[in-house]
Amino acid sequence: MHGKVITIPEGHGFVMIDGRYYFGKTGAAYKADISSCGKHGAFVRKIGNNYYGFDYLGHMVTGLRGGKTSTYGVPQVYYFNSKGVYDKIRTAKYRKVLYSSWSTVKKIRV
Repeated sequence: MHGKVITIPEGHGFVMIDGRYYFGKTGAAYKADISSCGKHGAFVRKIGNNYYGFDYLGHMVTGLRGGKTSTYGVPQVYYFNSKGVYDKIRTAKYRKVLYSSWSTVKKIRV
């Protein structure tokens, strides 16, 4: 229901939700895995022609967000515009700054 608060039954009670959510074919909301993305990370999913990010509660996210951590311990960084759409150009700019700084930190730590 676009722009409205809806009540969804959960277990033996009800939960009030608002915000933007997307549900897959199984009926489950898209959401980040808290163990790999944390509370402030994002799960990225393609819907139609765009990519969107979702937090661990299933809320669509905006702004700068982290994602899963790479093998080297560096988190992926994503930027989502005010409508929640992944912005590839701004993401590239943030990643360039973050990863160049990370290289400097790694050199100092070694």
